Amino acid sequence: MNKYLVVIISGLLLGCGNENEERVEQNLREIILEKQTAWEATGINSYTFTYSETPNDCPTAQPFPPVEIQVVEGKITSLYIPSQGSYLEPSERVFPTIDRVFINMKQQVDTLQGTPEFDNTLHFPVKYSVEKSAAPCDGHIISISSFI
Repeated sequence: MNKYLVVIISGLLLGCGNENEERVEQNLREIILEKQTAWEATGINSYTFTYSETPNDCPTAQPFPPVEIQVVEGKITSLYIPSQGSYLEPSERVFPTIDRVFINMKQQVDTLQGTPEFDNTLHFPVKYSVEKSAAPCDGHIISISSFI
């Protein structure tokens, strides 16, 4: 009899864990959607910002150099690496616009670590962390700065 009670209690506890994770993910989705809606309401579609993606769980990996991304009318027109003094071919497959950052966040909501940070005035994401699994070298921190 005790064996069945332990199984039932364990099942209930596991169920609560999944429910809690789902609630956290739903709260994150709501926060992201709220901020995305506020960002879209600004009507800004031409801007420049610095994008950084840093590995957060791989001590041997070197961070990618920050990239200045220029967006005009919603399209990337320039990619510049200040530390190297060089330009890259504009590509939205490799680097995101702010709109794409929101899409990426919503697609990765189940792997977000903590609550993303957003700009207080324009509501774009400033920083968030992703951890895909417990395995090493599959997580990263996205930072957006120098927005103009």
